[in-house]
Amino acid sequence: STAVLCVRHARVRSCSVSYRAPDWFCSAGLPPSAAEQSGMLELVRADLGHLATAVGAQADKADAISAKVRELDTAQGNVLRAVGRLQAMMDRTSCLEGVSQAMAAEDYERAAAFVADFTALQEELGGGGSGLGGESSGGEAQLSEQEARMGEAREKLTGVVR
Repeated sequence: STAVLCVRHARVRSCSVSYRAPDWFCSAGLPPSAAEQSGMLELVRADLGHLATAVGAQADKADAISAKVRELDTAQGNVLRAVGRLQAMMDRTSCLEGVSQAMAAEDYERAAAFVADFTALQEELGGGGSGLGGESSGGEAQLSEQEARMGEAREKLTGVVR
């Protein structure tokens, strides 16, 4: 007697996966025996186990990539904030140069505009500091010097206007 393997009518449910053997899998139209069904179910269960492991590995890789993307987003944000602060510091230096030139040319309206811009930049940088934690004492000294120079220019401008 030859054993006929047919699982056409067998269904397996595991890990929310439904399996139905294709029609070509059956060698005859006879229903499979219980032993044949059990053997086939074990093969399908083993395949599903391998599939679940592979999907789990891919999910772990996706989690690792997602964590790295979040890390890079944070780093990019930090860099953009630092670049913005540096740009504000450079703009502040330009204001100092502009107010000096405007005062020398006796263009007091333009000098007042530079003083206003400097004040706005100073507020943007968080008061008198740069907002760049860990800045060297040389940088702090430069900022203090800039503030002193702008204070002098502000006093001269106020004296001229009155």
